[in-house]
Amino acid sequence: MRANIHMAADYFDSDFQKSESPLDALRQACLRWRRAQAELKRARWGGDSEAEETALQQCAEARAALGSGRGRTLLEEALRLGIVDEDGHVLFLRHLADAAREEWLYRVGAPAPPLESTVFQMQSSPPRKLSDWLDEFESVCSFAALKGLLEALVPIHLRLLEAHGEADVIANRVERRGPQREELAVEAQKVLCATDEAIEEARERACASAGLPRRSKETVQSILAWLRVQGVQGLWAVQSRRLRLGLAFRGMGAEDGVLERIRVEAGGVPCPEVALVDPPHEVRLALPKREWGGWSELQTAEALGRAIAFACVASSPAVEEKMAPFAPIAAWTGSLFALLLGERLFIQKRLGSERREGALIGAWFRYLFLAWMRLESLRLLVRAQRIDLRSPEACELASKALGLPPTPELGIAIVAFEPSPAIELRSQSLALAPWLHLALRERFDEDYFRNPRIREFFLSAFLRGARLSRRAWAHELSSSPQDPLQALKEWVAEALA
Repeated sequence: MRANIHMAADYFDSDFQKSESPLDALRQACLRWRRAQAELKRARWGGDSEAEETALQQCAEARAALGSGRGRTLLEEALRLGIVDEDGHVLFLRHLADAAREEWLYRVGAPAPPLESTVFQMQSSPPRKLSDWLDEFESVCSFAALKGLLEALVPIHLRLLEAHGEADVIANRVERRGPQREELAVEAQKVLCATDEAIEEARERACASAGLPRRSKETVQSILAWLRVQGVQGLWAVQSRRLRLGLAFRGMGAEDGVLERIRVEAGGVPCPEVALVDPPHEVRLALPKREWGGWSELQTAEALGRAIAFACVASSPAVEEKMAPFAPIAAWTGSLFALLLGERLFIQKRLGSERREGALIGAWFRYLFLAWMRLESLRLLVRAQRIDLRSPEACELASKALGLPPTPELGIAIVAFEPSPAIELRSQSLALAPWLHLALRERFDEDYFRNPRIREFFLSAFLRGARLSRRAWAHELSSSPQDPLQALKEWVAEALA
């Protein structure tokens, strides 16, 4: 601890040699940490253990410097001098809270990413990462092995829930705001209740459209078959995915110059990840080597939406705005892009599918989007209530979230496809995407994604980065914003009509 204090002081002494402004020193410290995070991600993507070790050390030093008491003192000094406004103050507090949260998780040894870095010992097999195990799932999995994995996961998952709960308390204390655990559970429950009846119907329609059985005793293995949709892989060919999605979202920020700033890498990641190297000039997008068909298409569209938002942020010294992975506008855009893949007009006008293929794609993506939304809400509920994955409650919740018959091993679905530790941000964005879709349609017509005015509307939002809140953007979009929960119900009813 004492070493960290001295390290933080050394960092800020170096900052002050470059600048007399406490704001500049704070920005330099924030920039160091966020860039160190990006380098750590890139090292992990490439599987370079030596580079990862170096990046871990640099990340720890930069994080300790930013999250120290000296960092908060600098922020208060900048506020007192009037060189940071109220919005900037809130953003810096969020960065400081993130640093404090990550520091706590680092000290208690919580792996990051939470489960991908965890190695499991399966019966009659060598240790492996969760993603390696999933690669072989369909060919070698038995329910005995699945039960063994769940047993191995549970103590790790409970320890992570405990560690993240403590980290949330620390972060909220630093940030001086933020939802409490009970509030998160209530919001998650509302989303689940609003879509309870729709999920099973959406799944049955998707399976019927693809010629798959609607019911199966081997539930978890069927999930993987459904995610891959083996008979229709040509509808979302892997080789052309980035080009197809880039063309599909042209006019909503996916212009040639923007896409050139997003460097795509194939990495050892369970789900697509975005790294903020130097936005807007350089944003990295890692795509998994493992392929899940329609599920991969959906998650790539979501990650591309986030990457585009960061690649369009204003090029300015305001690090607190452009280097903020928690930017609501980026998360909301990503969720909207994912939702659009299941919309009839978008499929016809932008994906260029024939009528039968369009019906299949639409049915499938509507189910996948609903399932993803519900899984994220469920993870939020599990985190808030510390639910044991082996319990009957976890089995019932996972079954309802996916619209599947319950099996004792279904609790694995709660963690097996977890895309990000930022559960709160992702779950809220997915649940709010229907509201954004309906509001854009009302303002810019039914095929708003083709409206020439939509480009400037999105770019204006992207330029402001994390400074633009969801609430502010909602008011810019609509003079009388609809209740998000009601918008979700309306979208579900329309999607299944």
